Amino acid sequence: MGTLIRADWLRRALALRGMTGEDLARESRLTPSTISHALNGRDVSNRTVSAIARALARVQPIPGAEDLVA
Repeated sequence: MGTLIRADWLRRALALRGMTGEDLARESRLTPSTISHALNGRDVSNRTVSAIARALARVQPIPGAEDLVA
């Protein structure tokens, strides 16, 4: 059984950091396919959730991006 990541939240987190799914895949050392699953609201493993969270924590949001990203 997997875990659902809120795809809308993940897309916003990427946008605030100026990242793409491929960037997140590289930073998290996950496959682009796994990131695609998360971005499309499919179940992912707890390990994947942890890797994504760690990767996002390492890349700081772009200053001022909060005002620009809907």
